[in-house]
Amino acid sequence: MSYTPNNKTVYTAALSGALAGIGASQKSPTDGSSTHPSVVGLANLAGTWAQEFDTLWGINPANTLDVLAIESCSEGVFTGNCPPNIPPFTSFTNWTVTIEALIAMIVAGDAYVTAQGVTPDPWPSGSGGGSGTTGATGATGATGATGPGVGATGATGATGSTGATGSAGATGATSSTGATGSTGATGSTGATGSTGATGTAGATGSTGATGTAGTTGTTGATGATGSTGATGSGTAGATGATGSTGATGGGGNSIGVGTIGTRPAAGTKGNLYFPDPSGVVSFVDDGAAWRPYVNGVLGTQPPAAAGWTLFNGAAGQTITDSGSGTVILANTTSAVSSVDLFGASLGTITNPTDAWTVKVGFKLLFDPKGSAGGVATFGNNFPGPTNGARVLMYSLDAATGLVSLSVKHYSDHATVASTPFTAFFPAAVGADLWLEVQGNHPTLTYSVSSDGVNFTQIWIESDTNFGALTLGVCGTLVDTAGIVGTSMDVRSYLTIL
Repeated sequence: MSYTPNNKTVYTAALSGALAGIGASQKSPTDGSSTHPSVVGLANLAGTWAQEFDTLWGINPANTLDVLAIESCSEGVFTGNCPPNIPPFTSFTNWTVTIEALIAMIVAGDAYVTAQGVTPDPWPSGSGGGSGTTGATGATGATGATGPGVGATGATGATGSTGATGSAGATGATSSTGATGSTGATGSTGATGSTGATGTAGATGSTGATGTAGTTGTTGATGATGSTGATGSGTAGATGATGSTGATGGGGNSIGVGTIGTRPAAGTKGNLYFPDPSGVVSFVDDGAAWRPYVNGVLGTQPPAAAGWTLFNGAAGQTITDSGSGTVILANTTSAVSSVDLFGASLGTITNPTDAWTVKVGFKLLFDPKGSAGGVATFGNNFPGPTNGARVLMYSLDAATGLVSLSVKHYSDHATVASTPFTAFFPAAVGADLWLEVQGNHPTLTYSVSSDGVNFTQIWIESDTNFGALTLGVCGTLVDTAGIVGTSMDVRSYLTIL
């Protein structure tokens, strides 16, 4: 559908900035086809952004500061945050709040420079109303024909400039030698010469008279101690009391290998323990507890299987400790057909206006039933089954190699009331997946990462329904009779309360 901008300069500045942030900020572009779907998708997202920016700016004029700020701010929004060409990112209203905030920043900038006595130049309109620069002088025309009659004699012309100096004349002949001058003054005395050689020694004189006796010298040092005398015949004294034992020296750090059941108690900061033969999950002793170290991320060991609760589940749904520090969710029977939800608490938020973050790391496993795992914010009194939840959940389809990420609203711990967001991303069985939910009342922000360090925001929503919250990790088994499988492996989590 065609679009007529309110202000073409504002529209093009927002579009060019968005293109730079979405398409060129991540790495050097390599797709040279302007009709390739991925390239067309970038332009479509940038166009959605530019149209909403132009609509909110309206017919207001834009000076040079405004245009440059619109382009730079548009690029800054998308640098390092490149959304896919899918809803809600292709919806104009998805960007309304962000653009209104940028416009407020730009108007504040105008007010600042005006207060400083600086008036930004108007943005050139290109209408041609101003005067252009003067063109070069044209070539001299041909001399006109001589007029009739003899004209009057003209006035004497101005005196010409002085000519250049002529070359120097030849050198004159050398004159005769002048008379000898008077004798100069006597020079200063020269430096003293070096001392002459020493003469030969004279004859030895006669011996002088004996001098008086010198004073007595000081007493000489004491002589060495004599040898020990013979041992006396008396009886030996009693043995003295034994001294107290000295303090035990500190021990060095250790590295252990085994199962979680054979792992020693924590308490020595810096010790390492490797319960997973694959080496993917290791543990570091922080002096108080063992903490999982997964691909460079230091987290917290997930709650043990005994700390999980099964809501709306049937026989055969299990949550077990893997023996290597992770927790496995599985279906062990083929006789069920239900939707089951497991949950474990990771911390509580008593004041709903406090900011908080919860991150959970998973190892992607494939279950043909479509089972999944995720991060949840549960209502009051978790794990009571009558309270609602907001859940960021994943599921993996190994046949297509895609991970489905969804934000689900539960009315209780078994019923999904709505799914406001779903998107698909490529992944592989055995890969790492980190899910993050951040709360900054009343906003909930959902993000995803493949390494636990660099997160990409995928959904934001406002939620004022909950009072006190419980942050948790959860897993579901969408069962199909006749199928047995494993659906989730929880490795680590982090909470910032």
